[in-house]
Amino acid sequence: MDKTVVAHPQVLCWLRESMLDSHVAAFLAYLRGRGYARQTQHSYICAVAHFARWLSLEKARLQDLNDQVVGQFLSVHLPHCSCPYPVLRTRHEIHAALRHLLAALRASGVIPQRQDADPISLELARFDNYMQHVRGLAISPRRQ
Repeated sequence: MDKTVVAHPQVLCWLRESMLDSHVAAFLAYLRGRGYARQTQHSYICAVAHFARWLSLEKARLQDLNDQVVGQFLSVHLPHCSCPYPVLRTRHEIHAALRHLLAALRASGVIPQRQDADPISLELARFDNYMQHVRGLAISPRRQ
């Protein structure tokens, strides 16, 4: 885990014991590459740790992560959440963090692209991935 984002020891433990452990550094790099502040990175890591804990309890598989799984977490688990401190329970913040997590996992090829994406969107996503990972371009030049 990146030392620039300070997190509660329990959050770090949940991440280390989850299937997302090896992807946390890439997620932080994804956020940093988009200019997110350290506080936002911290909040998003806490949200991802809560999600990771739930995924572990549900015995979910990494390749099955998608928008529906995130939706289930937000609509079924979160309203009745009794997870111990220091979980993040702010729905809009968790939703934003998990949307970015899925995007980062898709960009690195860990999970498949959205099925409802049309061929043009898929090609643009592959080209964006190439510009970022092969050519090393930041988000602003890639948008232009």
